Amino acid sequence: APAAPPTPKPPPVATVAAVEPSKEPEPDPSTEGPVVVGDGPCKLEVTTSPAGTMVALDGRPIGASPLTVAGTCASHRVEVAHPRYKAESRLIALAEGKPATLDITLVRPTHNLKILTSPPGAEVFIGGRRAGTSPTMVQINGFSGIDVRVERVGFKPMSKRVYSKAPDDVLKFGLDPLPRPK
Repeated sequence: APAAPPTPKPPPVATVAAVEPSKEPEPDPSTEGPVVVGDGPCKLEVTTSPAGTMVALDGRPIGASPLTVAGTCASHRVEVAHPRYKAESRLIALAEGKPATLDITLVRPTHNLKILTSPPGAEVFIGGRRAGTSPTMVQINGFSGIDVRVERVGFKPMSKRVYSKAPDDVLKFGLDPLPRPK
């Protein structure tokens, strides 16, 4: 006699455990504020604008601002550097029981911009203000956009937007003559 077909097994029953909603942990006040670097008795809180600026203590990189340095009670050189900004350095004396703060705002470096026109002799305007006659050298904030306009009688005025990335930059204009009246 033929074998009887196997009896089908009932589908498994899913079991769902009761899950309580997770609770957000209470903030730990000891972890709020700047990162603490070091374990010395004297403290220095360093904040910068822009935030994220790299901080070095006595020539040793220690981290990005804002941060608190726990170090020796002595004089220290604090250096801060950020791409596209002028680096700064400060000397600060730390004393036990007297936490110090250092807040440094970095500025854009100054770049020299030489403006040349062909032909020369055009009036140069930067941000709408007269800045000389070409060829001329002007100082501008680096890594910042500025508008430069040149005008010369008998030629079409020209404008360019400049974003200086080098300490010494050159901007050239080839001026087109105005059409002569007929």
